[in-house]
Amino acid sequence: MSGGCLRAGAGFAGGAVATYAVVLFGTVFAWDLLDVVDRDGGGIMGVAFVIAPALALLGGIAGVWYFGSTGKKPKE
Repeated sequence: MSGGCLRAGAGFAGGAVATYAVVLFGTVFAWDLLDVVDRDGGGIMGVAFVIAPALALLGGIAGVWYFGSTGKKPKE
């Protein structure tokens, strides 16, 4: 495997994990500050299983774009 492919894979994994964590814990923190009451847990399950993974996919794509485009460029 080339270095660019490894950087892109690591960029996807890092971007996806970081985005998922920021969305999930950011939502919990914001709801705590705003005194949102989620008695049955449906709201946080929607965030944890639908919204955060969808945004994590976008974060992973952004990580591939950023880390895959950095590094040594081939000579022309």
